[in-house]
Amino acid sequence: MNSICSVRKHVRNFVCLVAALAAATLPQTASAVVINLNDTATGFGLTPVIGLNQGSAAGIADGTMYSWVITIAASPRNWSGATNIQPWMTWPSDQQIRTVRVWEDRDAGGGSYDRLRIDRLDAGGSTAVEGAGGWLNVYDSGTGQAIQFSDVDLGATYTTRGLRVRVDKTTTDVNVGEVAVFAPFGAGGTLTSLRVFPTSFAASGVEYGGVAGANNVNWFDRWQVGATVNPDPDFWYDMFFANAKLDAVSLTFAQQGVHGAVPTSWELLADTGSGLTSLGTFSRTTAQNGQIDGVYYINIGSLSGVNQIRLRVPEANTGGNGLALMEFEAFQTEPIPEPGTVGLLALGAGLALFLRRRT
Repeated sequence: MNSICSVRKHVRNFVCLVAALAAATLPQTASAVVINLNDTATGFGLTPVIGLNQGSAAGIADGTMYSWVITIAASPRNWSGATNIQPWMTWPSDQQIRTVRVWEDRDAGGGSYDRLRIDRLDAGGSTAVEGAGGWLNVYDSGTGQAIQFSDVDLGATYTTRGLRVRVDKTTTDVNVGEVAVFAPFGAGGTLTSLRVFPTSFAASGVEYGGVAGANNVNWFDRWQVGATVNPDPDFWYDMFFANAKLDAVSLTFAQQGVHGAVPTSWELLADTGSGLTSLGTFSRTTAQNGQIDGVYYINIGSLSGVNQIRLRVPEANTGGNGLALMEFEAFQTEPIPEPGTVGLLALGAGLALFLRRRT
């Protein structure tokens, strides 16, 4: 009896060891969803306070970084007299921030930042103060850059109620198109590093830009199709994958005069082996400055074996205009357990079952 108890004790200890080892090797998830924190920002401004020739400080949180080319400016822009601009956003409560996306609002002649800096607001600090009690620098790209878009990992998670970007150009006419702010992702890294690229893509008719324009990590071109050249009653864009695991997507629409519109609503569908199934219908929103949001981050749940993701937009939902899609991204932001970890968990469960049956 003692020898049997001893064996059982060793088995029990081994099961506990396996369980502990499995728990230790499982990735720790920081955030299982993608949330653009700029959607909840309530305060906006510029440091120092300057008169803008175009746009407003709140334009860094509405996703319309391209619309000024054809319509009214949304993003903060200074036509002349300045080579630096420093827009900021604040929240009424603490936010956990780790990664930041910054877009330049390209003018007709092009242009990019020579330097990009990102600052957080000190706890209880004032937006009018530099350094302790105000803005504290957490990222500096250095000079000599040529930045139109940057996806920055700040290197640590900061608790703050404010974030500021400082951009420099070597010539005047400096602007900031959009700033997106995120908490840390479970798998770590930036959204760009967590992006899952399709093996191929296809779409309904093409008017400008080509189908690849919505899948090339370039937010300054697009896939665009007008209602008159679209062969189907819906606009649609397909991304094809090889048995992918996905949990989020992003859509960047552009308003381009009579050519393209942000649709009033759209549907996402996925094929995980049994044909396309709806993931839901989503509606456009209005930003803090009254502009129609152009950028959307959508959590689709943890999907495995994904072969296809489809964006479907009825033509009626674009108000008679076409659809302009600047970028369509798919992400895997949750950590995927290592095969060894899964095996350990299965082994531990099997031993536990054996132990229960023998006692």
